[in-house]
Amino acid sequence: MINNNSLILILKNLGYKDLYNIFNIIFYGNRQKIIQAYALKNAIDHEGKAVVGSVIPGLFNHGLTKEKIKDVMKDVNEVIKEVNSWDIEKQKTEFENILI
Repeated sequence: MINNNSLILILKNLGYKDLYNIFNIIFYGNRQKIIQAYALKNAIDHEGKAVVGSVIPGLFNHGLTKEKIKDVMKDVNEVIKEVNSWDIEKQKTEFENILI
């Protein structure tokens, strides 16, 4: 049996495509959480700063189309602003909480 710490270590080492599959199962239809997950992953990978251009491509995996980008930009910008205001340790904690 895998304990929570082992699961967290496994999930931290997953790529974006693996995260996509997990998030589709867990967060299907929950756009805010999906945006936050991609923003946190991007921020953690880049010294605490997420950028829109790196978060948007992940959302295409969840049904976002080019025609709908304008509809989600407000949410994406708000989430990125919030995530970037946190220190790296809070980002890591929040990311782990999403994965659990």
